[in-house]
Amino acid sequence: PYLEQSPVVLDKPGGQNSVLTQRALKLHPKFSKKFHADGKSSDKAIHQARLRHFCRICGSHFKSDGHNRRYPVHGPVDAKTQSLFRKKEKRVTSWPDLIARVFRIDVKSDVDSIHPTEFCHNCWSIMHRKFGSAHSQVYCP
Repeated sequence: PYLEQSPVVLDKPGGQNSVLTQRALKLHPKFSKKFHADGKSSDKAIHQARLRHFCRICGSHFKSDGHNRRYPVHGPVDAKTQSLFRKKEKRVTSWPDLIARVFRIDVKSDVDSIHPTEFCHNCWSIMHRKFGSAHSQVYCP
């Protein structure tokens, strides 16, 4: 139906393939601005959905953890971590501060559409070992 409204085919000598005119391209919904805007928003939503499956710190997939343990990158630390820091007389109340101290990653300026918003239990346990009773080096993959 879009092709019937304008002269679409240019006859070329020698039997070459014909080319669509600019007018025909503008009429087709695939080439309209609205189509591209909707495509970008759906791509962004798909990207954000995929980000929810990865750890912000190590980048591992959450499927590797059978218990599906996740911790938010932003916000206050959990009760177990808070009690550990009280015993050590340390003052860390938020995950961004703790992540910055342990992994040297600044998550305060993260954008949710670009960066994952949670971290895995493996990274959580590395933080606990770093500030736990053992004073040995902690291996971080």
